[in-house]
Amino acid sequence: MRVVEEVHFNPKDSTLRLDLVLFTNGIPVATIELKSEYTRTLDHTLHQYLTAREHSGTLAHFAIAQDEIAMTTRPEAKAPSFHPSTAATSAE
Repeated sequence: MRVVEEVHFNPKDSTLRLDLVLFTNGIPVATIELKSEYTRTLDHTLHQYLTAREHSGTLAHFAIAQDEIAMTTRPEAKAPSFHPSTAATSAE
């Protein structure tokens, strides 16, 4: 397994990138978009996946915010289903 950060997926626009891509034997199997609640929400990340990210050829796509995670296997579908997890609990 290899984790590569800031993978550019459009050679014509170097500003378009995925935060993390997980590779197994050189094959991309998952993409991850990371957001901080101070700058963007999980909803913004989900919208970004649907409108401005390349996601063909990978099996899973994760959107991760400060306290939430969502995942889908088909973001290109007409009505993609992101499966939310429970909010992370802090050890306070």
